[in-house]
Amino acid sequence: MAGIPVLASLGTAYIKVHIVLGMLRNGLGTQNIPGALIIAALSIMITCMVMAPVFVETIRLVDKADFKDVTDPILLVKNPQMADILVPWKRFMFTHAGSRELQVFESLQHVGTDSSRAEEFSARPDFESSTYAVVVPAFVVSELKEAFAMAFALLLPFLVIDMVVSTVLAGLGMFMVSPVLISLPLKLLLFVFADGWLLIVHGLVRSYQLGG
Repeated sequence: MAGIPVLASLGTAYIKVHIVLGMLRNGLGTQNIPGALIIAALSIMITCMVMAPVFVETIRLVDKADFKDVTDPILLVKNPQMADILVPWKRFMFTHAGSRELQVFESLQHVGTDSSRAEEFSARPDFESSTYAVVVPAFVVSELKEAFAMAFALLLPFLVIDMVVSTVLAGLGMFMVSPVLISLPLKLLLFVFADGWLLIVHGLVRSYQLGG
């Protein structure tokens, strides 16, 4: 049961959202503010916004399915209706997985078993033929790549501020003054005036809407 949240996060937007928000906190240099609990809670809320259509479709399929006569958990998992219920999740992951990631994991699936097919995948695999063993890791790796790219774009302005402050202090000979004491208020001021939280939330949600 302890692994259920981890498995659930692998098929949702939580990975990218949580990494971006965590990197943002590090870039601001505010130590543990906002706290890990706040970051996790905000990540969950943004994830729910992104995953709302998937949740709605899943609930509709669950209501449509008939599991009244199935009492054995193993038979429940093997039930064809269960595969139908998971289709919205597979479609979400497939849609937001990069083509290169899908190609690589599709080819890796045949390494050691069918070497002739391992090099065949030059185009994006289709949805129907892609298995969860390909879609899930391809989606996770794609999310990690996009999260790091977004984090880089967020951290770049903060890096510029840190460098400018350090250079100015060194030029003034104020070596005893910590650059953080000057740069932190400036970064917070920039972030507040730019409506940073709204921009980040909007960017994260839109990244999935545009990708879909």
